[in-house]
Amino acid sequence: MRVLGEMLEQFPPSSTNNLHKEVIDSQVKGITHRNDRFSEGDVLVAFRSTPESLQGNPVLLCREKCDWAGPQIIYDNLENISREWAVALNQQALHEMKFLAVTGTNGKSTVVELCRQFLCGVYANLKPSSLGTLGLVCADKVQETPNTTLLPLDLHKCIREAYDEGSRVMCLEASSHGLAEGRLEGIDFAVSAFTNLSHDHLDYHKSMAEYQQAKAKLFKLTKGAAVINMDCSYMSSFAGIQENEILYSLKSRDASLNIEVIACSADGFEVILMDDGEMHHIDIPLLGRYNLENFLCAFGMLRAFGVELESLLPVIPSLSLPKGRLEKVKGMEQLVYIDYAHTPDALARTIKCLKEHYPEKEIHVLFGCGGERDQEKRPKMGQLAAELAHKIILTSDNSRGEETTEIMESIKRGVPENFKNLKCIRDREEAISCALKGLNQSSLLLLAGKGHELYQDIAGKVNVFDERQICLNYR
Repeated sequence: MRVLGEMLEQFPPSSTNNLHKEVIDSQVKGITHRNDRFSEGDVLVAFRSTPESLQGNPVLLCREKCDWAGPQIIYDNLENISREWAVALNQQALHEMKFLAVTGTNGKSTVVELCRQFLCGVYANLKPSSLGTLGLVCADKVQETPNTTLLPLDLHKCIREAYDEGSRVMCLEASSHGLAEGRLEGIDFAVSAFTNLSHDHLDYHKSMAEYQQAKAKLFKLTKGAAVINMDCSYMSSFAGIQENEILYSLKSRDASLNIEVIACSADGFEVILMDDGEMHHIDIPLLGRYNLENFLCAFGMLRAFGVELESLLPVIPSLSLPKGRLEKVKGMEQLVYIDYAHTPDALARTIKCLKEHYPEKEIHVLFGCGGERDQEKRPKMGQLAAELAHKIILTSDNSRGEETTEIMESIKRGVPENFKNLKCIRDREEAISCALKGLNQSSLLLLAGKGHELYQDIAGKVNVFDERQICLNYR
């Protein structure tokens, strides 16, 4: 905790209102912009206006004096100052915890989860935690979060909550949005990693060059080691920033970490793992060659973190993919997989993966695209699905404020006219039922795009939507 007066000395305000001596002498525990997560001792940031239904008598940080009889501290540059407050109030956790982070278009959630599983197997006493698309995972509890990389006030509150639960090491996803907006500033990373770069978020970044520059910002926040995917054509933009560097590859023996696949089955891979020239014959219980890349990334991050090879090898047989990442729907006669693939590259990788692990099966794929997001990727996804899958069903994803039918038409423009096994079904639940009806012993179904999500955002309304349950309820 810090005394409020000390914070005001460190961060002089533009002005104050109703700030009495007893308030100045009070202890400040934390800072938040969400009234629903406000607790006693927190300072509450009012970015837009006075929050409704205030609990207790909080001190407000405001951009200008607002209609509130309680104490107010006014800052012209509220976004930056509130982040600096969060960093200052969270110094103990930031000092005592170790942080690892990964950036890239695809694979972040899987790498973070594999890192956490590795750490739990090696350093269980440190109560390893993770934070990203799948939420805050700490001490066997999962707390949903609104963004892949949280806004600074939410981010530091989650770090503090993990710290209070006993966590002393955390793996984070670093999104391009979060990096571009400086959300991770104030955190020193012991290890940072880069997975890959492909078409995504160009509605926000405007160009691949800008997207690439945002990703590279992570390595400027890193005082320790970097782990880089040598197989990505963009790797040169990330390599060489850190002195201590581990390169991983599925293709090149020049990499520090390399895998040679010996056999592939529905249970995973039999491989030769090369670690700085040392050879190990192991089984990896994950589907998808791109998940071998994710495995190498996570493995490399732990090696860069100082974990001995002999400590990591016994953990490998117990590894599993996170929810919604090549997740097999259990308890069904039909063969169905759920995956978050929502970019052209991710969709192609996932279909190719299933073709490799199930070479005798026809691949049926059901997907849509998010509304009010990158429109350029839609026909590309349609084209790739037609090239790789036997049957396509286009449907809704999170259409948000766009018309689902128009989104489907955009995807359809990439599908060749001579591709006959195409259906467009606006309602996703109806589409899933239709897809399941079309399955037999020689085919499998990929439900792509939703992954771990348990909702649909359609026309401004967010509804509960669990693809697993829809599949299990199918008759």
